[in-house]
Amino acid sequence: MTELEHLIKTRLHTTFMPQRLELIAHDPPPPFRNIPNLDQEGYFRLLIVSSQFTGKPLTERHRSVYITLGPLMENRIHALTVYALTPEEFTPS
Repeated sequence: MTELEHLIKTRLHTTFMPQRLELIAHDPPPPFRNIPNLDQEGYFRLLIVSSQFTGKPLTERHRSVYITLGPLMENRIHALTVYALTPEEFTPS
C-alpha cells in the first residue's frame, strides 16, 4: 500500500466508518501513459459502503467523499471513480 492509499483509506475510515472499503489503484488512461513528468500515481476506483449514505442522493454522497479527501483531491488524486452505497444497496458478488 502506498502512502497516498493509506492517507485516503484513513480519512475515509475516520469519517464514514464504512462496513466495506475497497480502493483499487489503476494506471492512467492510454492517452496519458508514458508522458514525461506526468505523475502516474493517483488514479483510483473506490467502493465504500456506509450507513451514513442512507437517505442521501448520489451527488451528495460523492461530494462528501470529495470533501473528506480535501487537499488530496486538489493535488494528489488525479482520477477517482466512486461507488458510494448504503449497506442495503450493497450486494457482495
